[in-house]
Amino acid sequence: MSGKTGKVEVGKVFACKKCGKTPNVGDTRYYEKIGDAWAGCTDLECFKAQGGTYDPNAIQGGKFTSNKFPLSDAIRVYILATELTNLYKNLHKEITPEIEAQFQESMFKTLSGNFKP
Repeated sequence: MSGKTGKVEVGKVFACKKCGKTPNVGDTRYYEKIGDAWAGCTDLECFKAQGGTYDPNAIQGGKFTSNKFPLSDAIRVYILATELTNLYKNLHKEITPEIEAQFQESMFKTLSGNFKP
């Protein structure tokens, strides 16, 4: 796989994990998934030092697609959080209503952390 490029967007301004450089909105960023991790930087040499590859003649990927799901799925996520809470209650028979409420709130926040605004 060859690295890709994209413009740094508002809300996606991340400092490089290797050199620490913070890009500006509109800068070109080089990025590539290597194993389970991402290499990326606005400096091509730093990107290559992270193991990234870049061929300027390669066909570049399309626009980034978010894996976040729509807010209309909130009820489905709440139901899933409730089911997980009930499973937790069955495994831990003696929990207080306060702990049950905290667990369900925590599960909902965790599951809904990827909602689109």
